[in-house]
Amino acid sequence: YEGKERVMEGCEVVHTTLQGHPANVNNSSSNRTYVTFRRAEKSASSDTLVVVDICVILGNRGEEPPLTFLKILKNLNKGMLGSDVYLCYKKAMVKTDVLSYKASILGRYPAEDY
Repeated sequence: YEGKERVMEGCEVVHTTLQGHPANVNNSSSNRTYVTFRRAEKSASSDTLVVVDICVILGNRGEEPPLTFLKILKNLNKGMLGSDVYLCYKKAMVKTDVLSYKASILGRYPAEDY
């Protein structure tokens, strides 16, 4: 929560989306809320648990985290109106490069974007 909580050391704040839009996850116009993350150290061992996937659920619609996901018990929507929005994450052990070949796109449909 911008201005209300300290960002942990080593964490980065996601301020914009890939398209350059504000990444504020709060519906309220007065308070902005951003997702933060911290990368695993390059020297992390292969048995270190890391976040490998995230999802968003709406609590007031009765949505539950998918199997193997954990819910962060902090409502991201601090507005008076709107849904109870929660971020969920999945952890797995960090893996080194396990592909023995270089991946490439062999074909696609449609061949060109519109």
